[in-house]
Amino acid sequence: MDKQKVFDYLKWNSFRSEKYKVLYVSTPKVASTSLKWWFASLEGCSQALRGVGEAAGSNSDQVVHEIHKVAPHVSGLEIDDLLEPLLADTYFRFAAVRNPYKRIFSAWQSKILLQDPEQVASYPKFELLQQPVKSVAEVASAFEAFLEYLASNSASSPEKDFWAPQATLLRPDLINYSLLVKIENSSELHKALSEHFGEQAADPFAEPSQSENVIPFLPAFITERSASLIKELYAEDFDVFEYDRQVPERTEAFSVEQLDLAFDAARLIRESRQQIGARSLQIQDLTQQIEDLNQRIASLNPTLFERESQLKELMGSLVKRDRHIASLEQSVGVLNRQLVDLKAVLVDYEKENVSLKADLLKTQQELQALLSSHSWRLMSSVRMVSGFVRESVHNVRTLTWSKVVDSLRRRRELYNENTLREIQESGLFDPDYYLANNAEVRAKGTDPLKHYMLKGWIENRNPCAAFSPSDYLLANPDVAEAQVHPLLHYIQCGQLEGRPIRLPVRICEMTAVKRRPVGRNAVFNPYGEYTPIPVLKAVLEAQIEAVKKSGLFDEKYYLAMYSDVPEVSVDPLRHYCEQGWREGKNPSMDFDTRAYLALYKDIQHIGLNPLWHYIVTGAAEHRIAVPDALINHENDIRFGEVNSDIKLLAFYVSPDWEALRSARFAAKGNSQRPRPDKMLGLYDPLDGRVLTQQVLSAKSHGFFGFCFKLSADSVVQASPQPLDIFLAHTEIDFNFCVQIDLHLEGLANNLITPVVAVLADKRCVRVDERPVIVVKLNEYDEDIVDSIRKLRERLNELCDGVYLIAQFGFAGSEELAQDLDGLCDAVLDLSADPVPGETGVFTPQNKNGIDTVPYNLVASQGIVRAQKTHLRTTPVFHAISLGRDETALKQYSPLVYSRFHIRDYGRWLDAAIRGARKALPEDRRLLFVNAWNNWQEGLFLEPDSITGFGRLNETTRALLDIDSSIVMPKVSVIVPNYNHESYLARRLDSIYGQTYKNIEVILMDDCSTDDSRSVLTGYAEKYPDITRLLFNETNSGGVFHQWAKGIKAAKGDLVWVAESDDYCDERFLEALVSCFDDEAVMLAYSKCEFVTTDEVVMPDQFLNYVSDLECANKWAGSYVSTAHNEVRSALGIKNTIPNASGVLFKRPVDMPLLDDQSWLSMKVAGDWVFYLHIMRGGKIAYSTEGTNYFRRHYASTANTTYRKEVFYRELGVANRTVQSLYNVPMSVLEACEESSKKLYDHYVGGSAEEFLRWYDHDSIVRARADRLPNVMVSTIGFYPGGAEILPIRLANEFKRQGISVSLFSAGIPKREDGVRKMLRNDVPVIETSNIESVKEIIHDFGIEALNSHQWYVQKYPVDVPDVFSELGAHVAALHGMIEHGNGVTDEQLRIADKGVSTWVYTAEKNLVPFSDISLYDKSSPRFVKVPNGLQPPEIVPISRVQMGIPEDAFVLCCVSRAIPDKGWGEAIQAVELARSLSGRDIRIILVGNGLVYDEYCQAGAPDFVYLAGFSDNSVGHYAAADMGIMLSTFRSESFPLTIVDCLFAGKPYIATDVGDIKNMLTIESGVAGEIIGLEDWVVPIESAARVIAAFATDERKYKEAVGLVKDVSSRYRIDAVASQYLRLFERDIQQRRAEPAKAEAAGLTVQDL
Repeated sequence: MDKQKVFDYLKWNSFRSEKYKVLYVSTPKVASTSLKWWFASLEGCSQALRGVGEAAGSNSDQVVHEIHKVAPHVSGLEIDDLLEPLLADTYFRFAAVRNPYKRIFSAWQSKILLQDPEQVASYPKFELLQQPVKSVAEVASAFEAFLEYLASNSASSPEKDFWAPQATLLRPDLINYSLLVKIENSSELHKALSEHFGEQAADPFAEPSQSENVIPFLPAFITERSASLIKELYAEDFDVFEYDRQVPERTEAFSVEQLDLAFDAARLIRESRQQIGARSLQIQDLTQQIEDLNQRIASLNPTLFERESQLKELMGSLVKRDRHIASLEQSVGVLNRQLVDLKAVLVDYEKENVSLKADLLKTQQELQALLSSHSWRLMSSVRMVSGFVRESVHNVRTLTWSKVVDSLRRRRELYNENTLREIQESGLFDPDYYLANNAEVRAKGTDPLKHYMLKGWIENRNPCAAFSPSDYLLANPDVAEAQVHPLLHYIQCGQLEGRPIRLPVRICEMTAVKRRPVGRNAVFNPYGEYTPIPVLKAVLEAQIEAVKKSGLFDEKYYLAMYSDVPEVSVDPLRHYCEQGWREGKNPSMDFDTRAYLALYKDIQHIGLNPLWHYIVTGAAEHRIAVPDALINHENDIRFGEVNSDIKLLAFYVSPDWEALRSARFAAKGNSQRPRPDKMLGLYDPLDGRVLTQQVLSAKSHGFFGFCFKLSADSVVQASPQPLDIFLAHTEIDFNFCVQIDLHLEGLANNLITPVVAVLADKRCVRVDERPVIVVKLNEYDEDIVDSIRKLRERLNELCDGVYLIAQFGFAGSEELAQDLDGLCDAVLDLSADPVPGETGVFTPQNKNGIDTVPYNLVASQGIVRAQKTHLRTTPVFHAISLGRDETALKQYSPLVYSRFHIRDYGRWLDAAIRGARKALPEDRRLLFVNAWNNWQEGLFLEPDSITGFGRLNETTRALLDIDSSIVMPKVSVIVPNYNHESYLARRLDSIYGQTYKNIEVILMDDCSTDDSRSVLTGYAEKYPDITRLLFNETNSGGVFHQWAKGIKAAKGDLVWVAESDDYCDERFLEALVSCFDDEAVMLAYSKCEFVTTDEVVMPDQFLNYVSDLECANKWAGSYVSTAHNEVRSALGIKNTIPNASGVLFKRPVDMPLLDDQSWLSMKVAGDWVFYLHIMRGGKIAYSTEGTNYFRRHYASTANTTYRKEVFYRELGVANRTVQSLYNVPMSVLEACEESSKKLYDHYVGGSAEEFLRWYDHDSIVRARADRLPNVMVSTIGFYPGGAEILPIRLANEFKRQGISVSLFSAGIPKREDGVRKMLRNDVPVIETSNIESVKEIIHDFGIEALNSHQWYVQKYPVDVPDVFSELGAHVAALHGMIEHGNGVTDEQLRIADKGVSTWVYTAEKNLVPFSDISLYDKSSPRFVKVPNGLQPPEIVPISRVQMGIPEDAFVLCCVSRAIPDKGWGEAIQAVELARSLSGRDIRIILVGNGLVYDEYCQAGAPDFVYLAGFSDNSVGHYAAADMGIMLSTFRSESFPLTIVDCLFAGKPYIATDVGDIKNMLTIESGVAGEIIGLEDWVVPIESAARVIAAFATDERKYKEAVGLVKDVSSRYRIDAVASQYLRLFERDIQQRRAEPAKAEAAGLTVQDL
């Protein structure tokens, strides 16, 4: 029995008294009833137990076995509760044992002989139950027969505890009992208990319970065989408890008459119990019949409901049709009356026409005279209007006179000199374009501008390629309603107002898979796919003025960053506004032009200056000025073998860990000072194993070698250096070179020996077969040329020629390089002085004693130098620097490269690679990176705590020309094999040969009988770095057991189950991985070719299979579809994913299906069921760019599988899964069933009844009724705020509870990588800032319930009124965002309220805005109070040592957004004063990002403050502290979840009295911390300081607060909160479904609703 089995037994058979420190372990049939009643009396729950027995009508004595129901603190305990009673010396642990002969006879009699129905039910086939018991011999015979049965079936016997040896149950070998009392000597127990209690204890056996047995134990009942069997079965009991193996003597005197009476009683009891058992069976049978009838009724109810619904719809349609006919009849009457009137008007017109003809004849005569006159020639300038006059006359015939007058007025207004000039100057009318696209205008020779102004705009003709009047009017309905000229409106008003010229691009339900960018040097296009719009002069001037006032344009930065901008000839600000932004230039380090346009497509397609948009509206909309400012964490990406012509060398130094430990500064834009990743730690650079691991990492990322510093300093030489370790480990296969300082005599004498060792080492980098040495020229003097000459001569003496590279550490190096031509072979472009060597013309800006330079400016200067290397006569090797930070080394004016971003490092690296290829021959394209591990100066490539492997991965991307934006998730490849030895080589070669290399491979075998394991082991040995073996000891019994095992073992982001007999092309993974760039895609599958066992392609097999589907044509190309629509059209009808080997899916998290025995045991449709589960709530993608080859073994398919019941039963399970998981119409169920029925008819040909029984149609129908709604939780983005993190936690919990959930992100605030990682890998993300698209998202994803958490989303109906019209429920959570105005108008709130079914609030103040405009009704169920919640986290405290905080300090922690209203400044002031008041060392940890954090990083913070920046382990910081604190004055504060985090960490909290914080921390017994009242919304610093000081010095006060934490925190579990939300979803959906019926009853139409 293992440890778990011991605890399982103890859970229900041990009894703990915490008060008296007693633990009793019971044993069946050893006075356990008496001892349990004694224990119940001891704990004071015996009366309650008897009450339970009376209520149930059960045996009053036996009810004691249910003690856990009334005293869960006594019995039914979990492991954690049992550990102290089992281990603590203070506990008295006892158990009772009994002579094995008597115990087993007693158990047999009560359980078997007397035939208790509850017991004998476990022995239905035990034929000896009916043996007679009229005599001693018959009893002895029956007992012996049972022992024989027990000996042969002991392992599988029911009620094993009754027959198990007592030693097996009590485990005295594991449990240290205080007393193991023999029941035959029970007085020992009474004595021992009295000694433990210190007073006379009640005797447990004073009132023995009524015995269950009627026949006493007699030696005569034990035959010789029975005795032998008992000795054998219970040998352990005899030995351990020292019982005599002889049959015990009788202890009670029993006469023959008494014995006969006992036999009669036994027979009567047995007969009565047999009758009771028979009655029970009859009751069960009747109950089953009732249940079957109920199920039949339940199966008919949905059909009846659907038929009633259809009938109601038809009746509704009939009523509507009648109303429509009545309306038409009324319209006909009106039209008839109008016709009569028109006929009268026509008569009048005919009369007028005769008069007009006469006038026309007269006018023609006058006109002829005029044409012949002298005045005609003088008035030629006005003839141009004649065409207009003729057109107006022509229009008279077709228009009413009022329209003619209106047309004349509008045309006269438009066609004037000023208007024409405006149009021409705008650049938005292109006459050539207009004529080219309007043939009839060109044919007539009409002036194009004149035609457009008078006629073309009315006909929606385009004036140029960039502007479409119809698009403009659609995008601006108010302009269309005003009936004004669209182009003129845009020129005069629209552009200045920033109006869109076209509608946003809508997403469509099924789209082609987006192609990834190829290469890294894509041309920047500020307009995307759109034609640019010229900027009007007035608009340009307005933009310049707005940017100037904003302070977001930095002229010095702009000129230093972009050397192509002419400083004298043009104003830099004007240059940016006219063309700089179109070229992707940044106006300052605080705004990223390219990233802004890439993130906000709505701005890109309008063609606006992005900085101007941000200043005017973007900042107010919480758009991100520097979207890519955040550095995301990356794991190590495996790129495969990196072969490049670029020989990349990284400088290797010995890190100064002590300097790094003492450094606490973090520069603006850098959330924390990076430290080595935890996998590295503060390693020893002199450890050969460390160096070997570093070399492996460098090689895997494409590095050619290291460059070591070889110092002549005698102190340095006295101790080993990394170079010494490298040279000593000759097995390290990696190239290297050395850097030395120039000596006056060329080469220092103490360097001769080490240089000789370097030059002799075969690993030394060579150019022209000469070893490379880098010589650093630290300062200029007159003898420098001579020193170089001496150095070369000396080196030539030591070696047959060296390749000397000069590195200059001073200004004027270009001129010196010419002087050294011939002495040095090349120059290294890496100045020892970064200013101005790396910073160029930009002067570092001193901020709070720190010299800062934006890293992107340093990178731009480096790019300029890299682009010029080919112009130098001496070969130049370029060097790239990383994010320099000298604050660990310099106390005064350290240099810091602020806002280091991997993107800028990549730009510099790309330029350096291009420069090397342009300037250097292929055999010497050396490129240096400064540096590999110079942590003390912020120059490192190794994985760090913030970006992980980001720097190394970007380096490899540059070498392989892979775009930085391409995400490369790790793929776990699972190969479940069974007896496919002959196919394995083909399978595995196609896996390891994939072009996509970031994989791990899990090779599995299910006890194959062929030589499969040898093949698998061979590949594991060939690819050890990425391969694991999982071999079963016993066969699992099914392939889905292997799937589950492999998926649970997988570590990748994506999973590929590659069946062992299939294969694929080399681009299979590359094609499918790209599909997951869309975060909503949960599953992607490839084109599949069916092949025979010998790999002959069987054409069109799949297309033939899906040809009966209406959507069959979609597989002609790649596509992406929502799971909702895919199931409705295809995957809900048949399994349209032909082969598991062609599928890639997101690795699930805690997927219940993987432990579901019914799925694990499936043989046929388990893959189909799995797909339906895995993609639920997201999207599915299909790609034709990769191909999977599915090997068909026909001999074992059609002739066997299709004829078996299991095949159709599992097809029914798949259909039931569709109905239970997806919102599909009944037609999908019917189509799926019909498809299965066709197969049944073809292969089986049985009856319809048999098919329905196999298929289980009724259970499929029932499954529809149990389906949970499709839920979408919304957030404005992945940002560390309470209202942003709660939706993530809810989405995770909904997923865990088995609900179909998607997370919608509006993509507004900058994305924090740590927050994004809080979301489960298997929750799909839908992100768009396009409000127009949200309605289509709801439709295409089949969303039934929306759970929103921000006003930004809740007010969508203000812009798109029907955006939420298809929802069944919209449960909107209030987080204090609309209580204090924040730009929310009463009208907006009324509009938003119409789109919400239920408002959820956490604090009463949330309701004030609704009350103010009479929307809130206290009795209304539309307003529900629900607390926020969290999943109790795994607590991993942050080390105080890591933060430099003493263990004996009293530590506070604040986790919040770093904004002024969250009280960081006030908290620091209060702590400072509390330190003074208390005399204690009080510290504070501040966790979070934001403006205040940046300011403290620049200005510095007191020594008692630790600035942690953002952390995804906020609970760990709280756990490291003694208390949480937040002195908030945030007026919108409601229910800050950070407080719950602190409580879960077990720590009390100090907070100001805002929002619902007081209620959060308060229970009946007190406050888990302290609440501080604000004084007119100002934090009382002195009061806060006194509170802090009191907790820091008063241990009793602190412990009382800690003692309340557990009870307070239990209220905020996320599972309970999510369940409340789910109930609201279901309630609102039901109410919405009932509305049409209510409306019909009230005589309303759907439109009325």
